[in-house]
Amino acid sequence: MGHSAEFSSSNSSAGNNLRFQISPHEQELRQRLKELEIVNAITVLAASTLELASLLTLTGEKISEAFNRRSVLIALYDADHELILTPYWNIRGQLVDAPPMPMGMGLTSHVLRQRKTLLLDENLPQRAAELGADFSMTRVHGMPKSWVGAPMIAHEQVVGMISMQDFEREHAFSPNDVRLLETIAASVAVAIQNTQLYETARRELVERQRAEAQARERAEQMTALNAIGRAIVGQLELDSVLTTLRIQCQQIEPLMDVFSVALYDSRSETFKFLQFYDQGLSRLDKVRSIHKKEGGLTAHVIKTRRTLYLPDVDAPEACRAYAVVHTDKKKHARTYLGIPLLVGDKIIGVLSGQSYQTDAFSPQHIEMLETIALQAAIALQNAALFEETSQRAQELSILYDIGLALAREVDPERVMHTLFIKCRQVLPMDVFYIALYDRETHLLSHPLFWDKGKFKQTALRDIRITPGLSGEVILGKRTLYLPDLFLPEVQQKYQVIRVGGKPTRCYVGVPMLVHGEAIGVISMQTRTPHSYAPEHVRLLELIAIQAAIALENARLYRKAQQELEMRRHAQSALEKANRELHIQLKQVESLQEKLREQVLRDPLTGLHNRRYLDEQLPLILADSVARGKRFCVIMLDIDHFKRFNDTYTHLAGDLLLQMLADLLRTHVRPTDITCRFGGEEFILVLPEATVEVAMRRAEELRAMFAQARVNFHRRSLGATISLGVACFPQHGQTAEELIMHADQALYLAKEAGRNRVIVWRNAV
Repeated sequence: MGHSAEFSSSNSSAGNNLRFQISPHEQELRQRLKELEIVNAITVLAASTLELASLLTLTGEKISEAFNRRSVLIALYDADHELILTPYWNIRGQLVDAPPMPMGMGLTSHVLRQRKTLLLDENLPQRAAELGADFSMTRVHGMPKSWVGAPMIAHEQVVGMISMQDFEREHAFSPNDVRLLETIAASVAVAIQNTQLYETARRELVERQRAEAQARERAEQMTALNAIGRAIVGQLELDSVLTTLRIQCQQIEPLMDVFSVALYDSRSETFKFLQFYDQGLSRLDKVRSIHKKEGGLTAHVIKTRRTLYLPDVDAPEACRAYAVVHTDKKKHARTYLGIPLLVGDKIIGVLSGQSYQTDAFSPQHIEMLETIALQAAIALQNAALFEETSQRAQELSILYDIGLALAREVDPERVMHTLFIKCRQVLPMDVFYIALYDRETHLLSHPLFWDKGKFKQTALRDIRITPGLSGEVILGKRTLYLPDLFLPEVQQKYQVIRVGGKPTRCYVGVPMLVHGEAIGVISMQTRTPHSYAPEHVRLLELIAIQAAIALENARLYRKAQQELEMRRHAQSALEKANRELHIQLKQVESLQEKLREQVLRDPLTGLHNRRYLDEQLPLILADSVARGKRFCVIMLDIDHFKRFNDTYTHLAGDLLLQMLADLLRTHVRPTDITCRFGGEEFILVLPEATVEVAMRRAEELRAMFAQARVNFHRRSLGATISLGVACFPQHGQTAEELIMHADQALYLAKEAGRNRVIVWRNAV
C-alpha cells in the first residue's frame, strides 16, 4: 500500500478534458476492500500452519508483497526471560539473523511497553535516539528514513511486534498503511498465540509420551529386578547364588563377557574371587591384598565403595589413574564395571562385569546392575552365613565321629592311624604327619608320616639343635600357618626341613597340648600355596585337642597295661610279692578309674566333657518325664574369645577358661551338671529348676564372671560371657532340642550385643 497502494488521478493542463474521475467515497471503499483482501489473505495464511517459523515467514513475505516493502521485521516477546527475539527480518530482500535483545533497548521495546503503534516518518535518527534505539544494525544495512511498528496483542497479552522500514524516503507510510499494519498485527497476534499454544501442547504431549514410555520401561525393569531378587535371595547355597547371579546379569547385559564376584575379608584386608567366569570358562584365583598392585581395580572399588566404570581400560587416562592388572596382556577385556557389594555401610565384596568391546555397557544397564548388587550382597551374606552354619554343624559331626572312633582305641599306633584316616576324609592334604615330643630328652619323633600315598620313616632329632617347623610349634605352643613356604621371608625366618619327595608349599602345624604342655604336633600340608582357609585350620585345631587327649589316654593305658603285665608275671614267681601285687592291682584299678574319669573330663578345666553330658542328659530327661519334673539347660561361652587369644595368646585364654570353670564349679549345686561343651562353650544342667530359677542363676554367673580377673604377665585381664537358657518341657521334648534351643538363645544373646542372658522363649 503506502505510496504504491494509493489510487491517483492523472490530470492534464487546465484546458484538457477530464478523462477519468473517482469520487472520494468510492476511492475510500476501494481502499477498504483492498485492505480487507490483504488482511483476509494473511489470516488464511496464518490459519494454514501451526508451525511458528513457517507462520512468521509466510506473514513477512505477504506483508512485503502487500505493501511493496522490501524491509519487514517481526519480533516476538519472551516474557519469561525478558528477551526480544527476531525470528524474521527482511532488509531489502535479504534475511537477517539478529541476536536476542534484552527488553528495554530500542524502538521495539518502546512499542511493546507502550502497547501502541509507533510511527517515525521524519528526522528518524534523532527521534529514535531519544527513544533509546540501538543503531548497531545500521553499520551493515544503513539507517532507514521511515519506520513504523505495531504491537501484536492477543487476549491482552503482548505477543510481539510487526515493523516496516523504508530506506529511501521520509513520510513513506500513510495513515491507511499504519491502520492496515495494526489490523494485520492484531490478526497475526492471535495466530502466533494459537501456534505457541499448539507447540506447548505438542511439547507437553511429547513429554508425557516420553514419561509414559520411561514409566513403562521402569516398570519392566522393576519387574525384572524383582524376579532376579527372588531368584537369588531364594537360594542359600553359595554356588547356586553365584551361578544364578551370573546368568541374570548376563541376561541384562548380553555384552558382558567376563563375570566375577570377589569376597572381601576386612580383617586381613584381602579378597578372593568366589567366581571368575571368562567367556564360558571358570577360573580359580589366589587371595589378593587390597594394598598391593595385584589388587587392581577390585581393590580400588573396595577402598572407595563406589561403582567404577571404565569404557576402555587401555585408554591413557585409565592407565594413568588406575592400577589395571591383566591376566593376559595380549587378549583382555576392554570395558570394566565394578560395583561394591554393600550390606548397610559394610562392604563384603565386589561384583564385576567386563566386555572385550569398548564402552559396552549403557547407563540404564549399569543402574540395573547396581540395584541387583544391593540384592546380591544380602543374598551372598545369607549364603555365607548358611554355609558357615552348615560347615560348623559338619565340623561338630566330624569331631563327634572322631571322638567316638578314638574312644574305642587304646593303642597309640591305632589312635594315630584313626586320626589320619578321619583327617584325610575331611581336610585337603598331600602330606600329613603326627610328631611326638619327649620333654626330658627334647627328641622329636614321627611315628606317622604320610606323603601322597606312602608312609615314610624319619630320623629322631633334637629340637634344640634342629627345631624345624615342628619345633616352632612345640616351643611356641601355638598353631603355625604358612600359606607359601617358597616365599623368601618364610625361608629366612623358619628352618624348613625337607624329607625327600616333591616339596610342599602350604603348611599348617597345630600343637597337641595336655595340661598346657606340648606332647607333639599334628600337621597337614599341600603342594599348592594358599590351600587352607581359616575354617580348615580351626578344624585341625579342634581335632588336635581330641588327638592330644586320645594319645595321652593311650599312653596311660599302655603304661597301665605294662604295669599290670609285670605284676602278673611277678605273682607266679614270688609268693612274697602277693601283698605288693595286690596293692599294685589296686593302683591299676585306680588308674583305670582315673582313665575313665579323664575320658569323661576336660583336661584343661577339670570339668566333665561332652561325652559325659551325652550320657547324663538322657537320664535326667527320662527321670524328669517319669516324675513330672522340670529341668533347665544353660549354654554359655566367652565373648570375643578368639580376639582375646589373638591379643594375649592362648596361654592367657587357657587361664580365662580355667577361671570360668572354677566359677562354675564353686557356684553350682551338687546335683547340677557342669560340662565343657567344646572350645569356649560350656553347658549347665539344672535338675528340678524352673525358668525363673535358671534365669536368675545365669544372671548371677554372668555378673560374677564380668567382675572376675586373671593375672597374666603382670596384667589383670577379664572378659564377659553370653548365656542362652532352654527348659523342659516348654522349650523342648528331647535332649537335642533343649541343647539346640539353648544354643539358639546364646546366638541371639551374641547378636543382641553379648554379655547378657536370653531365654529361648524370648528368642521365639
